[in-house]
Amino acid sequence: MVSDAAVRTSVANLVTSRPLVAVFFAGATGIGHYTLRELARATADHPGAKGFRAYVVARRENVAREVIAECGALIRDGVSDVAVVDDVTGGGGGGGDGVEGDAGAGSKATAEFVFVQTSDLSLMGEVDRVCARITELETARAGRAGDVARIDYLLFTQGCVVYQPRKDTEEGLDFTMSILYYSRMRALTQLLPLLLAASRSSSSASSSSPPAEQQPDNHATVVSVFAAGTEDTLHAENLALDNPVSDYTYNTARSHMNYMHTLFFEQLARDPPEPGRPTPTGSGKGLTLVHVFPGLVNGPGFQSSEMPSWFRVLWSWVVVPLLGWAAFTKAEVCGRRILSLTDAQRYPPSSSSSSSSSPPTGSNAAGGGSVEEGVVRSTTGETGPGGGTYALGSSIDDTFNSAKYAGLDRAAMREAVWRHTMDAFDTIAAGKVFTGAKQAAQ
Repeated sequence: MVSDAAVRTSVANLVTSRPLVAVFFAGATGIGHYTLRELARATADHPGAKGFRAYVVARRENVAREVIAECGALIRDGVSDVAVVDDVTGGGGGGGDGVEGDAGAGSKATAEFVFVQTSDLSLMGEVDRVCARITELETARAGRAGDVARIDYLLFTQGCVVYQPRKDTEEGLDFTMSILYYSRMRALTQLLPLLLAASRSSSSASSSSPPAEQQPDNHATVVSVFAAGTEDTLHAENLALDNPVSDYTYNTARSHMNYMHTLFFEQLARDPPEPGRPTPTGSGKGLTLVHVFPGLVNGPGFQSSEMPSWFRVLWSWVVVPLLGWAAFTKAEVCGRRILSLTDAQRYPPSSSSSSSSSPPTGSNAAGGGSVEEGVVRSTTGETGPGGGTYALGSSIDDTFNSAKYAGLDRAAMREAVWRHTMDAFDTIAAGKVFTGAKQAAQ
């Protein structure tokens, strides 16, 4: 388990090391909100904070305004010399160029909040629009500041009502799997150039500093909050669980999304990801890719109007009293932990030193836990620079379910998951409906 003191140190190092550019999908609710708030709190608490620019992707502008106002107030009331810039004027298009707040910040470090509105992140077309808008806004802002357009931290927390029957979107993907897997991997690949720019950037380094590739904090971190470590059933020939549809249950879908998170991340971290099918830039090197289960965090999602009324009653009057608050992770603790995953000393990014061979087996196989120095083992078995892919539990330590991968042809499954996912994206981008296993068989 990573101690709270270590988590706080990681967060302090983050906010005082360089100006941060972060993107929060579903940043105005639940864990996304808690993490953004802890970023603001840490910035307020440290006089040496460098400031940040946060793109807050959310559906409801009024909720985003409330969250941004809350976070801005924390910084204004804190000890840091960081000015607050609130950009929430985008309306339906999301994230305009108008500015509200302390616009006269001058040369002071700034905490800038940029609201980017979305309508439905279950649709890849909408994900593409949001990512294009973020890229446009970041390119313009970085250009005006004479900085490198980049993303240092990308957080996915968008969620939905679970344990529901399969329901396909107009693009052919199951709604639940789209929200919790496909939309996240689509945004990751669409924003990859900005993520890799952070890994290559040396804008925060002095002329006497080591080259960017030797600076452990000069990297990008991608965090997907879901259910790491809960792999179970895998239908390798029916990844989308649509042929036959009878394979689909929520538990099986959750298992598939866990496998696919790990295998897609591992493939992206390789160089190149797949012969003949490169990513937009050809490599995911220099990234830390994290799938994390945050534990029970009693956020607003459990009382959402989208939840069945019986569930809301059961949750409030039975589950919470029965388990007691001690069973839940506090919002501020969760936010700090998710933010601390940027620590490259504990979660090293992928690098050219990573071996292309299969993961190790035996007592030192992937999933064995943290090493004595505090470096968390990657899903591919490395305990130092190399792997860059992590499956973490609520204590933000290794929870990788290595036994479930022992019987797989890991290399073949990485390629299969990559090909399946990219085929879905290509099909939908071409204006067609993705048919999953049926399409693969044609």
